[in-house]
Amino acid sequence: MADLLESSHSEIGAAYEQALNNASSLLLRNPEFASQLRASMAGIVADVVDGLRGAGPGAVAEEVILSMEIAVTRARHGVHPTESLRAAEILFEVVLGWVNQRLVTDHDDARQTLYEVSLLLSKSIATRIRGASSWYASFLLQEIHRVQSVERGRIARELHDRVSYGVTVAHRHLDILDHRLRRDPEAARRSISLARLAMEEAMESLRKLIGDLRVSESVTNLEKALQAFLEGAEPVEAATFLFIDGDESWVEPHTRDEVFLIVREALRNALDHSGAEQVLVQIVIAPHELRATVADDGKGFAAEGAEDGAGLSIMAERAALIGGSTLVSSRIGKGTRVELTVPLLRNAHAGTD
Repeated sequence: MADLLESSHSEIGAAYEQALNNASSLLLRNPEFASQLRASMAGIVADVVDGLRGAGPGAVAEEVILSMEIAVTRARHGVHPTESLRAAEILFEVVLGWVNQRLVTDHDDARQTLYEVSLLLSKSIATRIRGASSWYASFLLQEIHRVQSVERGRIARELHDRVSYGVTVAHRHLDILDHRLRRDPEAARRSISLARLAMEEAMESLRKLIGDLRVSESVTNLEKALQAFLEGAEPVEAATFLFIDGDESWVEPHTRDEVFLIVREALRNALDHSGAEQVLVQIVIAPHELRATVADDGKGFAAEGAEDGAGLSIMAERAALIGGSTLVSSRIGKGTRVELTVPLLRNAHAGTD
């Protein structure tokens, strides 16, 4: 059986890819993923062949490197580990089915061979999944640290550029007020007005920053949380419309928190920067997917400036951490549209008959 498996590598590979295609695996849609699948399959089959021959593990270093590449690549593209588990399950079924078809199953030797192949196959797959899971978690932790660093940098810039500047301006006007109060009352009144305006702007910046830092408070209801944000926002001329359809119990608490932060950032950008007359927020929740859209009829911006927009990169990074993605489309004078798509892996009906 070892020789037969080794010589039929291409045949097994073709059957594996066909099975993945039949299962509509996301991993076949990316050439890099497909190449990694073939390499992983080859390594697993080689492990089974070596095990049947009584040999020890193969190229451990290559296995570790491949596991790392698979984990990092899929994490970077927002592919959830369940896709890898699904592909591993399909490979197990394909290889075991292929072996079973070539054995005379009513003989004890055949049953023993099938048993040995099953053990070797499951051991090889489990070892690789453990390795990839470790790398996947490590990559996400690094991403979380990077996003936190970016967020801290943004808050530091806000404190420096807005709060510190506003307080400095206010202090300067108050400092010269004594000199102007007796000699030029009108100039003194202007200084008071400017100082008051600078302090109000600094206080508003602080209020927004404090709101950003309150991310540890779990969002229990998206609609209520977004409505509270709108009610607490500074009065704006834009009319806002909020629609949420679906059952929020289908969304994991951590995912719900991140969705709120992403939608809030998109909404804040629309209210603060777009000059829109209308802003629409729509969230549709299905058992398998959440889709959120924030659209405005404001001034828009050119495509080449999208990466420099306020918070756009942070929104994309937050989405990637929950396996989702964002799409920003905008045209000058035609408004802006931010779309968030997040796969929901926990089915609300799981565990029920």
